[in-house]
Amino acid sequence: MLCQSRLAFLNIMIGLCRFEAAVAAAEKARDLDPRNAEVGMILNNVRLVAKARAQGNDLFKAAKFSDASIAYGEGLKYDPTNSVLHCNRAACWSKLEKWEKAVNDCNEALRIQPNYTKALLRRASSYAKVSNQHEQGCFWFLNVLFH
Repeated sequence: MLCQSRLAFLNIMIGLCRFEAAVAAAEKARDLDPRNAEVGMILNNVRLVAKARAQGNDLFKAAKFSDASIAYGEGLKYDPTNSVLHCNRAACWSKLEKWEKAVNDCNEALRIQPNYTKALLRRASSYAKVSNQHEQGCFWFLNVLFH
């Protein structure tokens, strides 16, 4: 029973994108129930997501945007509902001037977390860069400002 509550807490931490806290919660759950295969699988996935995010962040800081987008994509293989990874990858696409990909990742982040301000702003900026969607970009930007 205690392990189930730890797993619930872990899911909350992942949802809030507190990666280090999620890893710590998964490790604690494993310590409490070392034979639980589900806990072991979740711990492994959480570690892989946290590692991919850290690697992506390091690559982004080094201006290696294409490599960073790949790293964030690796993390999304293990947690496709992680809005932060989608938004971070959208930042890479923006730096690479791949506006439509940036919009798509922002849309996915917003599907997961509808009031994610950073994703709203990044999507508006990307829409504004796409010439045939300029008016839509202005609409989204105004929506963010007055929401």
